[in-house]
Amino acid sequence: MVAMIDDFVERQRIGPFAAITMAHAGREDLADQFEYFSDEDETTWWRMIAAFSLLEMGHAEHLETLFDSLTMGTLAAQYLPSLLLDADLVPSAQVAAGVVRELHEGTEEERETAAWMAAWLPQAVVGRALESALQDPDPRVRHAAAWARAKRATIQAVEGISRPAKGDNS
Repeated sequence: MVAMIDDFVERQRIGPFAAITMAHAGREDLADQFEYFSDEDETTWWRMIAAFSLLEMGHAEHLETLFDSLTMGTLAAQYLPSLLLDADLVPSAQVAAGVVRELHEGTEEERETAAWMAAWLPQAVVGRALESALQDPDPRVRHAAAWARAKRATIQAVEGISRPAKGDNS
């Protein structure tokens, strides 16, 4: 299976499975074979799964690859936010840093996607970046930021109600 990764057609057919298997097996020796991210012809599915598999193996730079893939079509726009926002898969603090970066430096589409994602991240730095996004020149970004700010407030209020106060044994 690994030998087939270097062939574009085979990589599209078996690549995502191979990447997941490589990560699961901890095959660091194969990591370089899975880095085809500069090839413009690569499919989004391959890019997402290979980057995530490498991230799982400790290649933190591939969090950026995942963020760079967010706007690569409907599949990425639907799949990647869910993957990135699952704290069991990707540490929330790392995702928060990426969302803040996108809110400040991304394209209009990247900033809008980051704003929608920001609702689900508890870090204060995300809240501050959302405040700035409320002044974004793009109305889609401002709309997403306003929704995310309201959603964050609702989540924080519910968490405050559902968590017992420190020292409360009831």
